[in-house]
Amino acid sequence: MAIGGGRDVPRAVTLAEQVIPVDPERIAQLLGDALRVRHEQDPERLPQLGLDAVVERIGGLLGSDDADTELTEGPYLGRTRRWLLDAAMLVIDELPPARQQSAPVRFPFTLADCAVEPDGTLRLAPPTHCGDRHLDLAALAVGLADRFGPAIVGPLFERYGMDGVDARRLDAAQLVLAAYPPVPGGSAP
Repeated sequence: MAIGGGRDVPRAVTLAEQVIPVDPERIAQLLGDALRVRHEQDPERLPQLGLDAVVERIGGLLGSDDADTELTEGPYLGRTRRWLLDAAMLVIDELPPARQQSAPVRFPFTLADCAVEPDGTLRLAPPTHCGDRHLDLAALAVGLADRFGPAIVGPLFERYGMDGVDARRLDAAQLVLAAYPPVPGGSAP
């Protein structure tokens, strides 16, 4: 099944672009496969990045206006980014140590970091850190839900494999990423 709806893709196209018809379920499956393979690799000498460090980074990016403005859409409608970061830290502080070692992750990670090549293969931008794999999984789940609807997240999780995925860590990662300030001309991870 072709990613690009059976059409030739003349150049690599990111999943954030809406220039070609795609099969969302196939995209989600391929992303799940690619992410699983990435997370099984040795993170080599990438800098460490934990969930708590991401909260600190995002908090540092937020100006007072961004931090205290209520979100106007999405699952956290009416909440502020500061509230999301505080809620995420409450969850993070209660988490047991990670059951698995850190994995190669990309932060921030968006659908713009995933491209369909002209031959129909999917390419992920390289990892930037060694960290909690739940960050990548949450970023792609949110990106897919925003682009194609929440029903398409299931195939991502199925192909990734949920053994060893901690639902609380995944929830915390989603809270953290939802607090990320908007990017001019783009979207949050």
